[in-house]
Amino acid sequence: MKHKAFTLAEVLITLAIIGIVAAITIPAVVQEYKKKVTSTKLKKFYSVMTQAIKLSEIDNGELLSWDFAPSVNDENNNYDYPTNFRYTENWIKKYLLPYMNYTRIVEGSYIPATDTEPEQKELVTVYMADGSRILFHLGGCMDMVYDTDGLKGADKGGIDRYRYTICYPNSGGSAVSSGFRPYNAGAIKNRGEALQKCKEIGAYCSVLLQYDNWEFKKDYPYKL
Repeated sequence: MKHKAFTLAEVLITLAIIGIVAAITIPAVVQEYKKKVTSTKLKKFYSVMTQAIKLSEIDNGELLSWDFAPSVNDENNNYDYPTNFRYTENWIKKYLLPYMNYTRIVEGSYIPATDTEPEQKELVTVYMADGSRILFHLGGCMDMVYDTDGLKGADKGGIDRYRYTICYPNSGGSAVSSGFRPYNAGAIKNRGEALQKCKEIGAYCSVLLQYDNWEFKKDYPYKL
């Protein structure tokens, strides 16, 4: 009785087909996985910050009464890094960190300009227990960048860095939303405008993601 077997050519063709299918599908699967992980972290971050502010208001009064301060320059009118670091560190230690689960604080962080985001001078980095980090700068409003993967990844706005602010009412005119919000949320009127701004500057992608409940829709302009 003869047993039919695959020829070497048939095996090689099958392996080639499997390789082609894998090459097509695996990047898409990885991309979807990254989107889900990042979306989960963004939702958690927004929840943690919102809860921290609510708890802080119980101990420190309404956000309107918190000690927001503008950036300080030295006698030569240059940005005073030590003074601004001290103001920022003291502020987050008083108003936020007692209500958050973090591991350490690092001084001197600086984010250079990229193709998706302008230069940023956040001075204080707080590392979270889940491996993410938050870069803070107090300059009137508390400006912050949430870096979903810490020291790993692209380090670009809209990809693994997402920008937010904590502002008091009327702190910067009608374009600034009070409380904890995505960066410049008050200046964006609808999702279409948020999408266009996100395409232009990564710092605006937080607003777009808030419109989409922190999910990455098919028209999201950046690949994670």
